[in-house]
Amino acid sequence: IKKEFEYFWDAYNKKTEKNKCFKKWQTLKKYEKDKISNVLGDYVKSTPDVQYRKNPLKWLNGECWDDEIQKPVVKPKYNGIL
Repeated sequence: IKKEFEYFWDAYNKKTEKNKCFKKWQTLKKYEKDKISNVLGDYVKSTPDVQYRKNPLKWLNGECWDDEIQKPVVKPKYNGIL
């Protein structure tokens, strides 16, 4: 369990409330951890600025791995041509 959690912790990369997150991780079912593994990379990519990423405990408690992942909006670069 510790190794799985460390993978999550490192991949999520918002380091707050580690002990509480680990306790929550221990209560998750295998299918929940599998779902987290499947969507975590996309969620992290969708929130490249860590300050806008949910705190990991809130993400786990809210079962946010089931939420729709919003793609970041990419603004076109202005090239001087209208």
